[in-house]
Parts: sequence; structure tokens; C-alpha cells
Amino acid sequence: MDDKVQCRICGKWLKSITTLHLKSSKCNGKCKTTAEYKAMFPNAPLFSKLTLQRLSEANKGTAPWSKGYTKETHPSIMSTSQKLKGKTTWNKNLTKDTDERVASMAEKISGSNHPKWIDGSSYSYTRRIAGFTEEKTSMTYNRDKGCCQLCDVMLLSEGCKDRMAVHHIDYDYTNNHPSNLILLCAGKDSCHMKVHKTKTPEYWMNYFIKYQEARGIKYIPKED
Repeated sequence: MDDKVQCRICGKWLKSITTLHLKSSKCNGKCKTTAEYKAMFPNAPLFSKLTLQRLSEANKGTAPWSKGYTKETHPSIMSTSQKLKGKTTWNKNLTKDTDERVASMAEKISGSNHPKWIDGSSYSYTRRIAGFTEEKTSMTYNRDKGCCQLCDVMLLSEGCKDRMAVHHIDYDYTNNHPSNLILLCAGKDSCHMKVHKTKTPEYWMNYFIKYQEARGIKYIPKED
């Protein structure tokens, strides 16, 4: 099935393996994040072939958010640099010739197998999901007046956590309907970090749906 991918833990067929699914009662809780899932099943895909195709089409020509920034010019990059200082990556000194995991990963993302492959040439990696555009970011920022909708801090004001982020209320990164998008402060110890590190994502989903409705925005779930 090109439009489904099977969870190696619970056996269910899904459009994508997400942290929300892994934490839910539908799965058996062997791992809580997609990073843990990939560590447990290195060769298991997180997205269906159809989803990867949509990602590739949506991301053509886009650039990563960090392009042009350095740790000297952006606090988030500085924070990440400090956290990683002195740590060793799991694949250090490993190559596809000496490690099966590296070889498997290299084969899956090499050449035309890479979801961002364009006519024989590669382009910059981006975290943006299919259908999520700069226009959606600007729309959400303007609608929410550049203010975190949980703690009320404003971008670049005192106490702002590095930057702002557009949060997907139902944790489905392919549901980019305006009613599912809300502005939160981002960075270390931020509201965006808090709602993603929670053990009860359903609480925050219901909280923001009611919050949106209170200001006249009816939540529209994504159609299957």
C-alpha cells in the first residue's frame, strides 16, 4: 500500500508514524518518540511512499530555516551547539562499508531514492511538511499578532524564548488548515517545547481547540 506504512510495534497501517501515535493507547508504549522508534527499527520507514512523494513536491526549492544563520547570530543555533559540545554521535568514524545501519540509511537516501531528488540534483534539507508554506507561517503570525497564544509573550520582547513557532494543534503536521495552526514561543523551556514534551497531548489538543473556538475559529480536522 503506497498510501500506508505499517507500525512495527502495534502492526497498524498509518499514513505516517508519529510521536502522537507512539504515545497513544493504540500502540503498546515500547517507545515514546520517533527517534526511539528509528533506533529500535533503523530500516523502518516513518512515512508512506505517497506521503514522501507529497513532501518532495512541496519542498522543492525551499531552504532550511537556519540558512544564513550561525551560532553567533542566532540563539537557537548557539543553544544547540552548546548542548552538543563534547558529545559523540553514534555514527562517528562509521561508514557504509563498515556498518550495516549506515549502509542501509545511505542506500535509502542516495540518488533518486531521496524524497527531495530533483532531475538529478539535490537541494537543501528542510523540515517543512507537505502543504506548509511561508504563507501559512505569515498568516498565523499576523492573525496571532506575533504573540504566543499560551503565555502571551511577544516576539523579540523581554522573556521571548529565542523565536516563535507555528504549532499544529492536533499534532498532525500534514493538517495545515488555519484552524489547526497557532503561534507559540519556541526554544528551550518554551511553550512549544512544553506542549510537545507532554505525556498528555490530548489535553493540549482539546485546550487549543476550545481556545480557538472561543475566539471564533472552528477547528477543522483533516479528511482521510
